[in-house]
Amino acid sequence: MLTQITVNGNFLSDLPEVVRPMSFINLKAEMRRWGVTQSQVAKYLGMSTNNFGLKVNERVPMTVPEMKSIRDKFFPKAQLDYLCESDGDIADEREERIASINALEEIVRSTDMMSEIRNAFLESLDDMRAALADTTKVV
Repeated sequence: MLTQITVNGNFLSDLPEVVRPMSFINLKAEMRRWGVTQSQVAKYLGMSTNNFGLKVNERVPMTVPEMKSIRDKFFPKAQLDYLCESDGDIADEREERIASINALEEIVRSTDMMSEIRNAFLESLDDMRAALADTTKVV
């Protein structure tokens, strides 16, 4: 299922579509089958290996253009739906919010804006993460 990055229901609706967080079991299988490493894919997409690992392991949303680029470069004969197949581990609302915050952080870090504004925005994202972490504590 495809969705847009949202925070509080409708914030940042202009951002590119993202693939709902899931474990990309077929993507991982094809990478193993063809000897494609996470490092190779990350380099091709212009991101860190760690960030790509977060994407394929449900921690940060994968954008549709990223999935299309991966397919076109490394698995041109594969269907996009096949590569995006989920193992059924659907993220709950909290996980989706954390993934959205992480995606926003990646976007902010990659934009060219004044450092004061960027730092203030990143602090706000950290505050959001902290608030979500507080909701999981058992009293």
